[in-house]
Amino acid sequence: MTNTTDITPAPSNPSPETSRTKPKLAGLRTLAATVLVIVGTVLLTPAITAYWFNTEILDTDAYVENVTPTLSDPAVKKFVATRATDYLVEQVNSRINVPGVLTATLGSTLEPQVEELLTLPVVQDQWVAVNRLAHEKLINALQYDNSNVDIDLTSILITLQAQLVAKDIPVISSTLSQIVIPPDQLNLQIIKGDSVNTARTAYDIADTSQWALPLGVIVLFALALIVAWRRRGTLLAIGLAMFLTGVFFVVALATGSEVLRATGRSKLQADAAYAIATSITDSLRSDALIILISGAVLAVVAVALFVLPKMGPTKNSSE
Repeated sequence: MTNTTDITPAPSNPSPETSRTKPKLAGLRTLAATVLVIVGTVLLTPAITAYWFNTEILDTDAYVENVTPTLSDPAVKKFVATRATDYLVEQVNSRINVPGVLTATLGSTLEPQVEELLTLPVVQDQWVAVNRLAHEKLINALQYDNSNVDIDLTSILITLQAQLVAKDIPVISSTLSQIVIPPDQLNLQIIKGDSVNTARTAYDIADTSQWALPLGVIVLFALALIVAWRRRGTLLAIGLAMFLTGVFFVVALATGSEVLRATGRSKLQADAAYAIATSITDSLRSDALIILISGAVLAVVAVALFVLPKMGPTKNSSE
């Protein structure tokens, strides 16, 4: 009689995904997490926009703080100096009839002096004041109408005229002292009226939701991780959503800036408006990069959590 021995195979080392018994509500939890991630992703873009509007656009002090340094920007300085010089030369020419051949010489002589005057503290203070007024125009345009938003630089023009008079330039200073500058002789348009509609939706969302929308997105993503059956997949989905949203903002801001350049009435104005718009949106660009990088990190962590358990040591089945 031959003795036979039953050989039973050694149990294989279960993977972390199959080591747990799938609960009855696993499918429901996965569905709930999926819905929460989708809703959070849809709301992520308006939430970031609302956060930026609340902190940087609706707040006057923050807006002015962002715009104030732009007077030192070469494009803005060039615009103000060139336009102010052109106006003052035109006024001088109308009074003393400067020959045409000397007009350009007069302009090239005055413009460097005007640029230098733009660094005076009194001009810097006026730049702050005119941007506060421009912010009021911006909020009014967003709330009520599609009017153009511009920076009225007439007060700065008057100050530049007074400073040039004080320099006691032969003939020029005495002529400039006779000039009375009427209102609205120098302004820098930063937003065209028909472009305000694009920003009004963002303004309405920000003004209505305040902080509720950004906090709501955080809560939705947190709940998705809490209820999810497999949190690694949920973490990966959240990371990808944040990464793609950040990419969208970076691309949209770059595209919008080029459109702004193209719609300027002149290259001089377009470059200056671009510099100011960039200063206003710098914080939004920074927020977008933070979201993009954070999303990429979360996605990498999620992928690592998928891969690392499979790379761990396995027991020999013959033992």
